[in-house]
Amino acid sequence: ALFPHLTVGQNVAFGLDRHERADQIGIVAGLLDLVSLDPSLASRRPDELSGGQQQRVALARAMARRPSVMLLDEPFSALDTALRAVTRELVAAALSSAGITTVLVTHDREEALTFGDQVAVLRDGRLAQVGTPVTLYSAPADLATARFLGDVVVFEAHASAGRVHCALGLVAQSSALVGACVALFRPEQLVVETTATGTTAAGCVARVMAIEFQGASQVLTLELAGARSIDVPVTSGPTYRPGDQVVLRALGDAVVFAAR
Repeated sequence: ALFPHLTVGQNVAFGLDRHERADQIGIVAGLLDLVSLDPSLASRRPDELSGGQQQRVALARAMARRPSVMLLDEPFSALDTALRAVTRELVAAALSSAGITTVLVTHDREEALTFGDQVAVLRDGRLAQVGTPVTLYSAPADLATARFLGDVVVFEAHASAGRVHCALGLVAQSSALVGACVALFRPEQLVVETTATGTTAAGCVARVMAIEFQGASQVLTLELAGARSIDVPVTSGPTYRPGDQVVLRALGDAVVFAAR
């Protein structure tokens, strides 16, 4: 938190070593510029700034001591969604420019995937998985990690010979697992098409139950055999209506885990 009785410049300068105070104005201006703030804000009070600006002033104050490692504990949680994304990008750029190794603690999966070069997932006090954001998203260690990092569609399945048989038909799998399992797909792996007459080697028939318009995209609620419904995002293609029969196919490999 910032000191409310001090100006922005005084808050940032609070973190300077005593011998740096002689060049305080220049150093403060440089730090504010590094976190994408106009140096003219140095004379303002914290309550004259937006929430995102206050966060960046606090970061500039911490960076004034030139730390080799910085811990950020849920730094963006109090900001609204749009401001959080902008502030996160600016903070990440500033830390990268300064060459400061940073550990970010967050419960926000978007922050986890976009902020770090490496992501560690902690669950029940234990390290569940660590790796690059791409690795954790595309090859999660378990179902709980997969669900934490993004939406998933899960089917009961049976794996054999490098493939898995599930409600979508025969789909390639990402492991050598054999036997009863669950097959996991990300929603963006699922493709909706208009023509098909039954289950094929890579798809199944479904019925459109509802449509949620989201501007550039829409989400279809599809009913599969057995009255199961799933939501599938669609960004382009034909216009669908409730009651339409479609075929649902999977792109890429299924991530599979042994059935419990």
